[in-house]
Amino acid sequence: MCYLNISKIDRPIIERNVVLLHKEKFEKIGNDRFLKVLSTHQRVDMSKSYFYFILDKMREMGLMSDNGIAFKAVISYDMKGDKVELKEKLMYVTNDKELLVMDMERDDYSCRTCSVRSLCINYLKLVAKESGVQINKLNPREAWREVMASMRRNLIRNAPFFKIPSDQIFEKNREKEIEISCERTQ
Repeated sequence: MCYLNISKIDRPIIERNVVLLHKEKFEKIGNDRFLKVLSTHQRVDMSKSYFYFILDKMREMGLMSDNGIAFKAVISYDMKGDKVELKEKLMYVTNDKELLVMDMERDDYSCRTCSVRSLCINYLKLVAKESGVQINKLNPREAWREVMASMRRNLIRNAPFFKIPSDQIFEKNREKEIEISCERTQ
């Protein structure tokens, strides 16, 4: 089963980066309110302060720059011990300025009884074409997995480096400095 959400983007697209986003954060921004803030300038059914709170969170995650979209794709990851595991969750900006969220780990739809199957297949083909992935699977769910796996492989093979702000790695709450004396004691 999976989850598919598509919305039109009214914001400018400033950068076309691939962003790796922790699974927990990805799931938070996958709700309708966060997606509305991400895709449009207009406050819809929320207070001004909450709108700007969400906007600031999007900037912190590297999804927004100024008031524009700062990514082409967002790939979710999770930690398994000391290893990073790229998940089957994708947020993608099409060339036609549409925001697509595909989460293969949610239980909203099943291919056999899916009410948006034709829409899903159309966007699957669009994302595959735009990202240069050839689809070999007939089942839409398996084909989405194929597209996401190809994107993850390309990311790992072709990324010359990953740039991460140091304040995200080093502890923010450091212990008080220990005074070290160079005096000899007798």
